[in-house]
Amino acid sequence: MKGYLVRILGGWRQVRLRGQQLERLVEYFLDDGFEMWQLTRDREGFSAQVTERGYQALVARAADLGIDVVTVRAGGLPMRWREVRRRPFLLAGLLTWWLMVSYAMSHVWVVNVDAPGLSSSEAQALVSAARRAGLTVGVLRNHLDIPQVRRRMLNQLPQFSWIGVRLKGMVAMIEAVPLVVRPPDHLPSRLVASKSGRVTAVDVYMGASEVAPGEFVKAGQTLIQGVIIAKPPGAGDETGEAPEAHVLTPAEGQVMADVTYRVSVAQPLVQREEERTGRIFIRHFVVFDQNAIWPVPTLSAVPFRAYAEEKIREPLRFAGVDLPIELISVVYNEIVAKSVQLTPRQARMLAEARALEEMRRMVPRDATRVRQSVTVESGKQGVRATMVWVMNENIAKPPPGQSGS
Repeated sequence: MKGYLVRILGGWRQVRLRGQQLERLVEYFLDDGFEMWQLTRDREGFSAQVTERGYQALVARAADLGIDVVTVRAGGLPMRWREVRRRPFLLAGLLTWWLMVSYAMSHVWVVNVDAPGLSSSEAQALVSAARRAGLTVGVLRNHLDIPQVRRRMLNQLPQFSWIGVRLKGMVAMIEAVPLVVRPPDHLPSRLVASKSGRVTAVDVYMGASEVAPGEFVKAGQTLIQGVIIAKPPGAGDETGEAPEAHVLTPAEGQVMADVTYRVSVAQPLVQREEERTGRIFIRHFVVFDQNAIWPVPTLSAVPFRAYAEEKIREPLRFAGVDLPIELISVVYNEIVAKSVQLTPRQARMLAEARALEEMRRMVPRDATRVRQSVTVESGKQGVRATMVWVMNENIAKPPPGQSGS
């Protein structure tokens, strides 16, 4: 690092040495107290880098030994200063460039609106309000009072809830958020509990939370409210306080809660089952053009006390063409009821299976089961299985009559 600074401040030269006794020249040069960098050998001689002061001593030593010293390139502050003195217009140009850049960077030359979603008329209104507030093209940066510019713009544009001004070089960026006076039609103004449960987490995206984790809420209770008491920015002047008012915002978020589901199923030890005997009775009907239905006369009614119906439709075709006539056969299958004696173990298994099927129909698919339990009570007539699941799910929903996002 020290050698680098010496070369930059004192100047340096990259030299090429040609002749005999090159090693002796380098040895004499180093013995005289000078330094040499990047010393390399090629087919014709040596190449090295020395300071400007060491270059004069190197040339004198090389002359005594009959060695040629050729400067390949030079650098450092002294060399640059000599170039500037030989060409004074470079210094004048550098000074002019610095003055122009300093002048340009100390002023605002571009005023842009960086607020996605705003219309062209709203963006133009922001630029016009900024101009009236003192943020104009060509104004000095250090003469701008950004908080005062923001206040003046908000006083002119009460339709915005927040306006920000950010300076970046020669560009002034205006950011703005429109004031929402009521929820959009597709967003509810509040979210209520769709089910009763104990709250485990509350994430509010818009609005204000009405509950906290650990609370037990009931179905229909408000969880997230979209009405927030606040001072609309820019509603007052620069010297007075703005009156408090209700600013209505949409309600968005989720409230996770542990919801308890309970299913109780009774299974008797004597179970009645139905089975088909194999006896059938068939009646036929003719349908004309899907409207008029004509029954085919039969000699007797259905001879069974209990039966299950099956309908068979057969469209009539002639020469590969569907006719507007359809034959419907109604098949009556005789069924009889019988009693089946179950063991307590069989009854318990059936009760638990029925309870599980019912529970799966009740709980949401995206819910997470955190606890479960099954209790079975046995009696003389049968068993009762009670299944309890505690599911963690989002219970924040729009109230009836309001659409959700």
